[in-house]
Amino acid sequence: MLAIDWRRADQRDVAFYSPYWISSALITAPEASAIVPTITGTDIAAVSGSPDSLTQTAAGFVTAGFLDDDVIFVSGFSGAGATANLDFFTLAATATPGVAAATLTILAAETSLLSDAATESVTIVGPKANILFSFPKAGQIIIVKEIVVEILTGLTASSKIIVGGCTIPLETSTTGDLATITDKDSYLVSGTITTPQTAGIYGPTTSPASAFYTANAAVTWASPRIITGAATAVPCISVWVANAAAITAGIFRVHALITRLPGV
Repeated sequence: MLAIDWRRADQRDVAFYSPYWISSALITAPEASAIVPTITGTDIAAVSGSPDSLTQTAAGFVTAGFLDDDVIFVSGFSGAGATANLDFFTLAATATPGVAAATLTILAAETSLLSDAATESVTIVGPKANILFSFPKAGQIIIVKEIVVEILTGLTASSKIIVGGCTIPLETSTTGDLATITDKDSYLVSGTITTPQTAGIYGPTTSPASAFYTANAAVTWASPRIITGAATAVPCISVWVANAAAITAGIFRVHALITRLPGV
């Protein structure tokens, strides 16, 4: 999927032995939610299965520009999937594949899509990965101790924000390059920020709990609490922003409290 580069040049590869806060650039929500692929139709259905999928009679998914491994945001279902399907999903990777003309196949690990027949006006968009922090030093062990979203100017109501992991080909990758998803919401899951129109500090919560919250609470040496740096397929922390309507307002940034093991 396409990426937008929000990393601060003065904070790339800055991680010390003692815990240290790093901060992303100020992110404008309308730009962060910019989309490339988008499709709307009354012939789109949700199918709960193994794996879950979205189908369209008009078979326009490839033409619309969706790609394997994209993160998508689905809105418009008003039947059984009115709540569960208003969310982000990850498309399967090439081997499945994730994108065919009439079918979008959801990553097998994600099972929350509920079956909902076509007839409703459903919109599927592909928001870009907003790259916040990257860790390009091969073998360096980064420990993420805390992560928060600071909303300075409220976003359009009902906007959804998730924070997770991806990789970029090289440290020099920039806006317009491709990112590969590792886990779209490993740090902050959809539904954590229930009032995005309200300025404030928002962090991982018990319910809904992210993989990071669970690993951090258990003090386990597990991803995504632990990141191993790499010079290629560089691991990154990223944010995705979407809404059923257009996002017309909002400024925010993400802060992470990190440290690293000495000697690397």
